[in-house]
Amino acid sequence: MPWAPLAEPILKIAMPLFAVCMELYLDHHGQYRYLYCPPGSKWAGRFAMPHLHNWQHASSYPAVILSGVVDLLAHSLPLPPGAPRAALGFSFGVMALLMGTHAKHEPLDAAVHWLLFVSMLAVTASLALEALLPRAPMVGVAKSAALILLGAWMWRIGAIMFEHRVQWSSDYMGGAMIAPAGYVWVAVLVSAAALLAYLAALASLDRGWLPEPPQDGEDRHPEQCGRSGGVGRPPPSGMRAEKGDKDGPICAASSEGAAAAPPVACTVAGLPLYSRRRQDSGASADIGSPGNEYSRLCSQRSEAHA
Repeated sequence: MPWAPLAEPILKIAMPLFAVCMELYLDHHGQYRYLYCPPGSKWAGRFAMPHLHNWQHASSYPAVILSGVVDLLAHSLPLPPGAPRAALGFSFGVMALLMGTHAKHEPLDAAVHWLLFVSMLAVTASLALEALLPRAPMVGVAKSAALILLGAWMWRIGAIMFEHRVQWSSDYMGGAMIAPAGYVWVAVLVSAAALLAYLAALASLDRGWLPEPPQDGEDRHPEQCGRSGGVGRPPPSGMRAEKGDKDGPICAASSEGAAAAPPVACTVAGLPLYSRRRQDSGASADIGSPGNEYSRLCSQRSEAHA
């Protein structure tokens, strides 16, 4: 399905637009949540205090839309490596900033929102690391766990704040005191589940139930080796240009002197994407990315089985 890679970017643009409409209009019985008090009211021209939380919530969505736009551009333009991840991390950073400054007066309300801010900050940090270390498997595991923790805690906030149970009453401090303990338990369960999933994936790889992950340079994404030198640039030394698609020439190993070729780097906009050393014909490529633990593990197991 050629449209499948575009589904997520389109959803990241469309869904936040709908969420903004929900925050400011659709969820309030047709009454627009105006930002300024209307003329003729007591506080005319000032910010409408009852509506400011809705405007804070709505302000978190444009950054998600920007992330979707960057994803779409990455399918047709040679963006720097990690740009989509960086844009997504920026969107979660905006959410974290707004949530961290989200003024709440009741202790329980303030506590659950502060813990939500911590979750968003964890997602932001993991996405920033993934932009720098895209091939490090534990960074991907940490990002997934942080996202699941964020979703799980948002679900718990709904139960705490809107089921109106007596133990979560806002008129005493008990709920605010126990909320961090509940958050820690959710975090421990999510971390344990992530660890089990990681171990299950390793066991499945060892038994051949899952295909081995590609080594560096084997999975050419649009922003990777297909645009090795950028528009109008020659391929790196030791590589030759093959006829590719509209995205530009494809890097390929030069047959002359392949055995003694030095490490070659595939670059995007002058930034190194990966490096590998070509050995004699038919030999596997050494792993050049320091974080590619999956590929090293698979290579070691292949040599052991051989």
